Amino acid sequence: MINNTNSLKYLNKKKTIYLLGENNKRFPILLTNPHSGRDYSFYDNNIKHNLKKLRKMEDTYIDALLSNLDNNGLKILSTTTPRVFLDLNRHQKEIDKELFFNCDAKDIKETRNLKSGYGLFFSKNHNQEPIYNKKLDWNSYRKKIDEEYIIFHNTIEEFINFEKGRNNNFYLIDFHSMPSKLNGYQSSVPEICIGDNFGKSSSVHFTKFICDRFKDKGFVVARNAPFSGGYITQNYGSPNQGIFSIQIEIRKDLYLNEENLTLNENFFEIKNKIFEICEELKNYIELNTSYFDKKRIA
Repeated sequence: MINNTNSLKYLNKKKTIYLLGENNKRFPILLTNPHSGRDYSFYDNNIKHNLKKLRKMEDTYIDALLSNLDNNGLKILSTTTPRVFLDLNRHQKEIDKELFFNCDAKDIKETRNLKSGYGLFFSKNHNQEPIYNKKLDWNSYRKKIDEEYIIFHNTIEEFINFEKGRNNNFYLIDFHSMPSKLNGYQSSVPEICIGDNFGKSSSVHFTKFICDRFKDKGFVVARNAPFSGGYITQNYGSPNQGIFSIQIEIRKDLYLNEENLTLNENFFEIKNKIFEICEELKNYIELNTSYFDKKRIA
């Protein structure tokens, strides 16, 4: 859901990876949105389930919650590709070779997500049911790594390197949404979950700042439970080097009718609160960043 096409830059030929707010260079921060893509043109009759079941896996309308933040000085990196077809919040080598009839990938990274069917390319849906009727052609999916995954992650790395050359800190916030009910999770699901990889991807000070801002807006907030941060948070966060990365999970029923995947009456209230938190975030960054190039903040 892109409101300001003037701020939009596609980063690949297929126009599936895009950046909003490319020219917003005042603040050393990047927001990422890897899971709200809903272009299901890749959907075919080899898939066992209807579209509704597949869409249960996406972070529905996170892009809508973040829309217009690019008009307010922030950069947002997103995709139109659904996560079941390519999960950008996974290691490049989290590949289920059994999903394909001709996969020659080497150095596979075995993870809990991969064993559950939620690797780089999903093999199961949210009910742990197989997605496909038959094995897939690896050549088609390998292209998605080259044409989408690598471009997405190279963009993050380029921003980190660029900003770290100009100031002492960089902030990466990875936005997601989570169901109001989670299989196997005994506690009540909080409204907001802030993940910092148990303190390994962010400073205590920055994590507390984010938690406190959501609490100030009336949200029930938890830290690292039920989610502590995925690949993006874990891979890029390095507080000792001034790179602070956190994952924000927003409970879906706050803004969404989970059954039919339509926005509910609270959507604009939640969106406005996120906008206000991001305003405070910009002030925090200004106070906690030493700029090497003073001209850039004039």
